[in-house]
Amino acid sequence: MKLTTLLRGTVILMIILFIKAETQTRAVWVQANTWHVATDGSDVTGDGSEVNPFATIQHGIDMSTDGDTVLVHPGVYKENINFLGKTIIVGSLFVTTGDADFILQTVIDGNRDDHVVTFENGEAATARLSGFTIANGYALGATYPEYNGGGILCHYSSPTLTHLKVIGNESDNEGGGLYLAHCSSVIQDVVVTNNLAGSGGGGIRYSYGSVSLDKVIVVHNAARGAAAGIHFYHADGTVTNAVIADNSGGGKGGGMHFDGSSPVFVNVTIVGNRTGGNGGGLNVSYMSQPTLVNSIVWGNSPEQIYFDTDWPGEALTVEYSDVQGGEAGIVTNGQGPVYWGDGNMDASPRFVNVFLGDYHLANGSPCINAGDAAAAPVTDIEGNPRPSPARSNPDLGAYENSSRSPRVRCYPDFIRPKRCRIP
Repeated sequence: MKLTTLLRGTVILMIILFIKAETQTRAVWVQANTWHVATDGSDVTGDGSEVNPFATIQHGIDMSTDGDTVLVHPGVYKENINFLGKTIIVGSLFVTTGDADFILQTVIDGNRDDHVVTFENGEAATARLSGFTIANGYALGATYPEYNGGGILCHYSSPTLTHLKVIGNESDNEGGGLYLAHCSSVIQDVVVTNNLAGSGGGGIRYSYGSVSLDKVIVVHNAARGAAAGIHFYHADGTVTNAVIADNSGGGKGGGMHFDGSSPVFVNVTIVGNRTGGNGGGLNVSYMSQPTLVNSIVWGNSPEQIYFDTDWPGEALTVEYSDVQGGEAGIVTNGQGPVYWGDGNMDASPRFVNVFLGDYHLANGSPCINAGDAAAAPVTDIEGNPRPSPARSNPDLGAYENSSRSPRVRCYPDFIRPKRCRIP
């Protein structure tokens, strides 16, 4: 299906297209009025049409009303944007084409002036940010929450965040990549990498809300305090098809830290995280009771899973998962209990190439067909059918691998130039 040129003022009904991009089927949104933004546009003489676009994304937001789309053409935009409570879509050409190359080609660069993107006016799920690289933000302020959320700050709002790469942002306090407080956002197909928090949540800090994370990669983030990967503070919800790897912290939890939080993790790969404190993979603290299903916890240091001794009420449920050291390797410090369910194992997952950050399962991995079909999502992190082959049991971790034949693997393009090989 081909979309005709959309000029400002063109009124159309919402169109839903499904376009095959990389290995996934993607939704394409176009709404009422479409305002175009391009690096060669003008906020003075531009009218927001495709032939006479605006120069800045914020000007497009300022001119928009509920139901509009701000469509951003490729380029680097050095600005810090605020949705201003509007129910709009702000997206790159990815949202009209499904071409994932536009995600890397369309960059919102915060220039280390502030949060790159701010939601603070009660934005709802129909406010969408999609198809960008969010980079070079720096959250520094004297008051809460201004010193949180280098890449994206979400406060008392619940926007939808999809198909983003949140790279190289910093927070003076919490949430180097994303900071979400009192939010119930849907976050899908998002990469969070190389972000830094002065305190906790190098990649993501999520507090006082119900989290929905799907197809999320959180790698190579750092925090001087707790939770280099993700910090859950009084937050629940579900995390599916996620990779949390190679994050490095200085306090509680290299991969994740839970404080008053009990999220459910399904088909999640937690590997190679480390901390100078305790709980290289997971640190479970104050009244937290997370659940792991169809997941892999491996190669984290100093411990895979550690129960904090400062607070009571911790518990952990593990089912159909591969945990290095098994149940005996979980350091409970007299806390607990640990509900060690069916289908668990302690066996090397045999990733394709840990050193290159390729956490697909190699053929012959004991994690293949070892999961619980009732709990598994219908696709994996790349959109491949799960289980594969059909009518088998699903694999453990974020990636599904048919054991019948090798498949071409592509190393993630956010870490290095895309390279493919057959394992």
